Amino acid sequence: MIGDFHIHTKYSYDSLNDPKKVVKIAKKRGLDTIAVTDHDCIRGALIAKKYEGDEITVIPGIERKTDAGDIIGLNVTESIKSIHWRDVIDEIHSLGGIAVLPHPYRGHKNILELAKNVDLIEIWNSRSKPNDNMRALELAEMLKKGVIAGSDAHTYSEIGNTAIFIEYLGAREFRFLSKKLAKRTEKVFSYLVGDIKRRRFNLIPYHLSLLIRIRK
Repeated sequence: MIGDFHIHTKYSYDSLNDPKKVVKIAKKRGLDTIAVTDHDCIRGALIAKKYEGDEITVIPGIERKTDAGDIIGLNVTESIKSIHWRDVIDEIHSLGGIAVLPHPYRGHKNILELAKNVDLIEIWNSRSKPNDNMRALELAEMLKKGVIAGSDAHTYSEIGNTAIFIEYLGAREFRFLSKKLAKRTEKVFSYLVGDIKRRRFNLIPYHLSLLIRIRK
């Protein structure tokens, strides 16, 4: 499969992507598998799933915020209620899902314990620093964990930034077809969207001015 296993839609607080359009763009960019993994919400993934077909498979997922950082559940069709990281992993497994540690060196604590207990480690995230991605790969190799990768797309232009060829989820054999990093404008735009959706009015002027400066 050629996949991007970390994509967000408008059901995440920091994205405006329409699920149907996400699937359409992914197909145009040569992907045959995507995972929709919205923040703490399964709705976008279930809607995107309706638009898959012979050309593309949509894996429903969720990126759950825990007390130790985000954990992704793949192949789940229900929301994850737990907050403690061990309980989140157990809940993902109870739903028949696969627990993934995304961007291990961005926003996590107890990284080694998390890595030991998940099924897969995200070894490339297009919104993470290259050095952090390299450390994630080294972590997966040290623990002999299966790997996965994703763009972490919050905008349409980011979809397919990461494209990985992998035989099956959990494999340690993989090949990158794309390893692009997100542009700073794409990141800041999603921050601005998050500010507006969460009514963080004090941050809107800062991120808006930053976006304007970057685009000049």
